[in-house]
Amino acid sequence: MKKNRVEQALKALTESKALTEQQALRLEELNKQKSRFFANISHELRTPLTLIKGHTDLALSGKYGPLTKSLQAMFFQLEGNIGRLSLQIEQLLQLSRIESGTEQLQKVPLNMYQLALHLKSMFLSWADQKGVALIVELGGNEDAAWVHADKSKMEQVLINLMANAIKHTEKGGRVTVITQAAGKAPESRVGLCVKDTGSGIPQDNLPFLFDRFFQASNAQKGGVGLGLAVVKECVALHQGQISVSSKLGEGSAFQVFLPALQTEANQHNPESRPETKEPPIIHPAVKSVMFEEQQTRPKFSLKSGKSNRDELPLILIAEDETGLQEYLHELLIESYRVHLVNNGREGLEAARALMPDLIISDIMMPVMDGFEFCRKLRNDPTVNFIPFVMLTARTDEEHQLAGLQKGADAYLPKPFNAALFIETVKNQIDAKKRLWAKFANDQSYLESAGLSEKDELFDKFEKMIIRQLNDEELNIAQLSEQLHVSQRQLQRKIKDLTGLTPKQYVVQKRLQTAHKLLKDNAGSVSEVAYAVGYGSLSRFSSAFKKEFGKSPSEAIG
Repeated sequence: MKKNRVEQALKALTESKALTEQQALRLEELNKQKSRFFANISHELRTPLTLIKGHTDLALSGKYGPLTKSLQAMFFQLEGNIGRLSLQIEQLLQLSRIESGTEQLQKVPLNMYQLALHLKSMFLSWADQKGVALIVELGGNEDAAWVHADKSKMEQVLINLMANAIKHTEKGGRVTVITQAAGKAPESRVGLCVKDTGSGIPQDNLPFLFDRFFQASNAQKGGVGLGLAVVKECVALHQGQISVSSKLGEGSAFQVFLPALQTEANQHNPESRPETKEPPIIHPAVKSVMFEEQQTRPKFSLKSGKSNRDELPLILIAEDETGLQEYLHELLIESYRVHLVNNGREGLEAARALMPDLIISDIMMPVMDGFEFCRKLRNDPTVNFIPFVMLTARTDEEHQLAGLQKGADAYLPKPFNAALFIETVKNQIDAKKRLWAKFANDQSYLESAGLSEKDELFDKFEKMIIRQLNDEELNIAQLSEQLHVSQRQLQRKIKDLTGLTPKQYVVQKRLQTAHKLLKDNAGSVSEVAYAVGYGSLSRFSSAFKKEFGKSPSEAIG
């Protein structure tokens, strides 16, 4: 009996082991298929990308004739974005090679301190532009900083770590690269630490930071989450280790340890000491790590030669990609005024201050994303009427539904067709104009549309007018002060809902009230005129006739 139970247990264990091995083989095969898929897709992308880059280079060289300044700027943007895409493709291919065991190392004696100094020159102008101090330090003896490593891969490691540190450090901050020896021979190592005083990383993100496609929850937009995965694999190929420590609001530190070079025979080989006089010669795609941040944000001119630009609709664009800002500006500037901001928080502030006719917002932005921007806008009665268009790379139905549920009026996926984009903008603004026209001709429309119930500010504005209708001196300054909003906000709000300025709306309300009082035979013409705020009977009669096509006495019921 006991023997049978043991045999059954052994059989179950054997079957379980076989199933586990079978599942492991299946997972391994699926992983290989995934890697092959990424490699194939990456290779397929390279051909059209090469053609795009080729024609861009020819255009910039003057092959197709002289370029205007605006065309030059456009092609430089294109060149930079080609570099970004090339880097991402190369990272996918590199991870695929590492996973398949075909990635080759070309090891040479390399001094990590000299390499850090060498790369510092590449980053210095960017760091200076941001107001970030970039420091390279040596802890101990420089001769103890030698490793046997693939130079291009160590450059890749340092470029990623230094670029990330500078990117996430604000003006007045500091990025420090420290090289020092650790341990004793034969177990001696070279330690390399890249630390910053930047935004830091949430603690619950740290265990996943080196996973492929992972991005920290507070990360700035850009990239696809491959850089640190490549760094980890490059370090592992050299039998090294990498770790990270971080504290939100105080900064991060990435620590790399590599086996030290035990022989001194090649330490003074000129080839292994990088020249520090000039920036390193690196694959052009690697420069794309800094492409977004290195760009000087364009100073857009809103002049187009038209004398009536102040009358054009104002469009607010919230987008943190400089290149896309410039492109959207170029599409819209002929027919609209354009105001640019970099995130949702700036967008909300600008919406309240400028009262734009339309808002176009990306979803994935730092500080405040597009969803939160839209939600807060719709909950603010001073700006909740402004049409809101979401523009994003997130094309799945779930995100589109989420955007519409937050109150967006339209949702355009990237990449978008320029003509479709322009038509969407035009339709949103035209729809609002139709609302103005309808309301201007039929004052009951606002109530029938339910807008008077939904708009608290307008409701208060109208009640204040009625209460003070007999005050001849009533003006927008008084009303805005009583409503605790700026005159500009009130001006734009009433204009957007009625098609009239607040002053015009007050006049219209006086005359419509007078017409009703006269029709109901509630008093004489002079009594009604004074009741609705007209101190001059002749001025009242003139305004009344202009509005209704008849004199006040003819309106008496």
